[in-house]
Amino acid sequence: MSEARVMPDRQRVFLSGWASYHPEGALTNDDLVERLDTTKEWLETHIGIDERRKAAPDESIAQMGAIAALGAIECAGIEVGDLDLLIGATSYDDFMLPAAAARIGDVIGSQAHAFDVKAACSGWMVGLDVAESFLTTGKATRVLVSAAEKSDLGVDPTDRTSLPFFGDAAVGAIVQLDRPSVGMELLDIRRASDNAMHGAVEIPYGGWFRMDATRTRIWVEAAIAKMSQEILDHAGINAGDIRVLVCHQANLRLIERIASDLGVPPERHWHNVRWAGNTAAAGAPSALVDGLSREQGDLEDGDLILMVTVGAGLNVIGALLRWVTD
Repeated sequence: MSEARVMPDRQRVFLSGWASYHPEGALTNDDLVERLDTTKEWLETHIGIDERRKAAPDESIAQMGAIAALGAIECAGIEVGDLDLLIGATSYDDFMLPAAAARIGDVIGSQAHAFDVKAACSGWMVGLDVAESFLTTGKATRVLVSAAEKSDLGVDPTDRTSLPFFGDAAVGAIVQLDRPSVGMELLDIRRASDNAMHGAVEIPYGGWFRMDATRTRIWVEAAIAKMSQEILDHAGINAGDIRVLVCHQANLRLIERIASDLGVPPERHWHNVRWAGNTAAAGAPSALVDGLSREQGDLEDGDLILMVTVGAGLNVIGALLRWVTD
């Protein structure tokens, strides 16, 4: 296995704790067949999603985000008062203002500075990118990056082109300068945008989610492939050196093609979209967290994790993580 290169003057940043939350409710394919003009065969062959987790009507973004945040804090072995920055991300919020991060902070009892980033499905990873900047410039020492999604707030319940994809979830991670005894080191994070594609995925004010599916799919596949190769090249490694690949949880068929094109075998491709649905900003990070809950014991110090996701903009962001343990 090749050793990943890291810039010699790069400040080390680590993820020390993480947690995800998936509501108990579910929207199954049988439910969709009863409600929409679709079939179980089409749902299976085209998107590969069996169920989507669905929040209860009285569950808020802040409540879901707080569950994941407190889980991440416990996982990291720290206290709420140790946080000095809260970064949130959500596509379907239940408030225009204030930031979801501020409301999550209130629920968990944190008075740390709080704000949101707005990038749809890449929101959590954009938040991670921002957190690294705060940490490496000395403006913060320990950051909570969270994402929470409740798709009923933005997806038309009668739209057969959108409803079958989306589910609800929340995720949180602690990002810090101190090396944890068990965690992940952020080796590299890279980003790109095609602002001329901004109209391909959008939610107009007062309206529902809408997407130009064909244009978006073509762009997404090319963008993820290009970003993945850029990260691998910069690190001086190849796809065979990657222990785990985590992609945007758009639909299973799409990310299976992406993994296959990269040469990543199925057992190294972590995903949760089949039973959780596309959970937008919480998608890729929750797939990582859920994979860690299953396979953390099999990881070895130095194992590499490649994460690549896309968001409205259109934008693409990728990160290379290294598993660290004492």
